[in-house]
Amino acid sequence: MSHELTLIVAATRNMGIGAKGGLPWTGLKKEMAYFARLTKRLPAQAPSGAKNAVIMGRKTWGSIPPRFRPLKGRLNIVISRSHPPFDSSAATPADYDKEPVKVGSLEQALAF
Repeated sequence: MSHELTLIVAATRNMGIGAKGGLPWTGLKKEMAYFARLTKRLPAQAPSGAKNAVIMGRKTWGSIPPRFRPLKGRLNIVISRSHPPFDSSAATPADYDKEPVKVGSLEQALAF
């Protein structure tokens, strides 16, 4: 089964994607709303209860204010070599709404 993959990147003119542990910009209310809308949108043929996944690195996860973590309505997958992986064998769907799935590589994230 193939899946559609949408890549969303915000970069400065010099290809910077972060500054001092945060975003290089402030006041991105419209852009954040667009990101949420785009990452929550499901194809018409998606099964009932389906969710999109948002794959991010550990530093991006850490830069999201705690009150917004995990990103609601989406499966949050964090790629990190330095944190223990999420034990998906004992997880229930409700667990995915409380904490991110932690994997060690992009390949593992895509396989999840």
